[in-house]
This record gives sequence, structure tokens and C-alpha cells, in this order.
Amino acid sequence: MNYDLKDRIAVVTGSGKGIGRGIVSALAEQHVRVVVNYNYNPQTAEETMDLLRARGAEAICVKADVSTPEEAKYLISRAVETFGRLDILVNNAALQSNYTFDQYDEAGFDLIMRTNLGGYFNCVQAALPYLKSSEHGRIINIGSVHSEMPARFDPVYAMSKGAIRAFTREAALAVGQYGITANLVMPAEVEIEFKTDVQNLIHPIKDRVFRKIPPVRHFHHHVFCIERKGRPSDIAGMVCYLASDAASHISGACIAVDGGFLIT
Repeated sequence: MNYDLKDRIAVVTGSGKGIGRGIVSALAEQHVRVVVNYNYNPQTAEETMDLLRARGAEAICVKADVSTPEEAKYLISRAVETFGRLDILVNNAALQSNYTFDQYDEAGFDLIMRTNLGGYFNCVQAALPYLKSSEHGRIINIGSVHSEMPARFDPVYAMSKGAIRAFTREAALAVGQYGITANLVMPAEVEIEFKTDVQNLIHPIKDRVFRKIPPVRHFHHHVFCIERKGRPSDIAGMVCYLASDAASHISGACIAVDGGFLIT
């Protein structure tokens, strides 16, 4: 499908792998010039860049920890310096620890909230001056169905996604006067390569011992009306639509792309 996005400029955070990789790939197929962002894994980011180069896409790769305002500003500035402007911001970078309530401490809580919510906030603040100048300003946040329902597998992750839902709606109110839309895409389980080793990020000291509890996140095909897990391309398709002019009157929406998970 052609969404008529040619020559628009997009930053996609956390796009070295997984859902983010699917999003930059789909945007590149629409002839969007893209900024790939990663923080922890240069190898997967380079693999994403190889895929984009093979398709003849215009893309750059920027290492930045968006949980800090300074590096979020650096990421956005690199996009504008390279391509001259910014039209689309896709906030996707997030961490999930699979800790239960009794496993979390201050460091773990802070890392998840600072990345999952703080990173989105930092990037919107950094991008807003440039999105105001765009005729097609778009903020698209990738959230989770767990912004609507509890998650036994990781309560703080679910809390962060709930906060992102509220943040998206507040952002839509704040930026609408500039013709910018802000929307939330909510996947359920999506098949990706792997998740970042968050436990090692929180507690790199090897003798720090946590009570080992197997993850209790169990999605089964029967909980999806469409009997399969999601794919990065499913999320990417909605992102392309929301970035297009066809969605110019949609803002503050929280859209489940979940195979019907929330209604089962």
C-alpha cells in the first residue's frame, strides 16, 4: 500500500531490532528517510542498516540513550543536521525486566520508568521545535495492551505503558494547535528476535542475587481472535497509516493492534 510518505523524515527510537526494525523497514519502503536509533546493541543496529542499504534507503544510525534529555536532544539534532528537518517521531525504545513486585528495588524501578516513560517525554520535548515547522508533524508512541490491563509478568512495565497512554493523550492536547498529531499504538505479544538483558543492566554486579522466579507471561494462540502472535510488520503498518495524510484528523487515539487480544 502506498501511504504517500516520500521524502518525509522519521526518527524511530529503539529501532536496531524487533518492532523498531519493522517500523524503519516499512517507512523506508514508503521512501521515508529514516534515523535508526539504538543504545545497547550495535550489532543488531548494523544489521538493520544493512537491510536498509540493500533496499537503497536513505538512513543514518545514531547511538543515543533517550532516557537522558541530553542524548535525546543529540538524537534529534543528528536527524535535523543530516536531513534538514523532522516530520515523524516514533517512540519505541523500551525495557522490560520480568521482575515481580518483590524483586524490584529503586534501581530497577528507576531504569524502567526513566527509559519507557522518560525516553518518550525527552524525545517529544527535543523534537517539538522541529515538528512545529513540518506540514506533516506526527508523534507515534508504541505502547502495549498492558496500558489497559494488568500484567502479572511485570507490574512496573505495565505501569510504564499506562503512563505512556496518559502521556500520549496529554501530548495530543498540547501539540494539536501546531497541526501535529499524537497517537498510541498498542501491541500484544509480538514475535521478535530477543529482548534486552535488563537484569544485567540493573544489577551488573555478579554477586547480587535475586530470587529466581520463572516469567509468568504466557500468551497462547487461543487468546487472540486472530490465532497468531503479532509481527513487527503489523505494528509498522499502523505506524505508516498514522504518519500519512489519511490520518491527519486522528489524534489522542489509543489503537490496539493486538489480534483481538483485549476482547478475549
